[in-house]
Amino acid sequence: MVNRNKYILCIICMLMAVFSIHAKRPLRIALVDVCSKQSAVAPRTYVDAVLKGGHIPFVIPRMSAGPTLSHLVGLADVVLFLGGEDVNPSYYNAVPSPQLGAINQRRDSFEHSVADEAVAQKKPMMGICRGQQFINVYFGGTLYQDLPTECPSDLRHRGTPHTTLIEPDSRLAGIMGESTVITNSHHHQAVKVLAPGFRVAARATDGTIESIECDSLPVAGVQFHPESMIADGEEQWIKLFANIKQFLKKGKRR
Repeated sequence: MVNRNKYILCIICMLMAVFSIHAKRPLRIALVDVCSKQSAVAPRTYVDAVLKGGHIPFVIPRMSAGPTLSHLVGLADVVLFLGGEDVNPSYYNAVPSPQLGAINQRRDSFEHSVADEAVAQKKPMMGICRGQQFINVYFGGTLYQDLPTECPSDLRHRGTPHTTLIEPDSRLAGIMGESTVITNSHHHQAVKVLAPGFRVAARATDGTIESIECDSLPVAGVQFHPESMIADGEEQWIKLFANIKQFLKKGKRR
């Protein structure tokens, strides 16, 4: 009986060790190429933020849809869409505004191909700044093409930090442990009509949507740049990358 109990205890210890290793396994975070003409690249701040969160970053370079892209998306535990140019308004059936900034058709097209693969493979997706805007458009939402002219406010969203109010039942609140934070702001576009199935997770004090979360899919985004705040020494934002799977978990905070 003693030997049998020792054997059972040994098996339990082995299983606990296996589960512990699995639980601590770094995630593979795919950074989607920003599609410059000369190189396949993701800015260093995103790479460093993923590393500080305890995960493994790799870049999915621009390519045509097909088996190679499918394979690369398949390697990812999370697909991360980054900041950058304005999303082409043709994707949400809008006439271009005179204030529309630079667009990158190569990038718009490629990101749609990546998102198609991610949805097909049920991969979690996160967007930062333009990345959040792209996600909202991809799932059927629209954007303000230029906040200063379409949604005037005393709050400046280009280059000035501001207060952001986090919804208490959001996954973002569960990670950050706060309902009010100061975030950076480097955008002139923002979510206008929220995509079906998404809800607002955070807003600026003027009502601008600063974070969105989906309840039916493992998808979420932020309008601000947590990776830049980490680079500037605001290490509390490392929590967002360390707990990225929690941020992308379907449903409201539990």
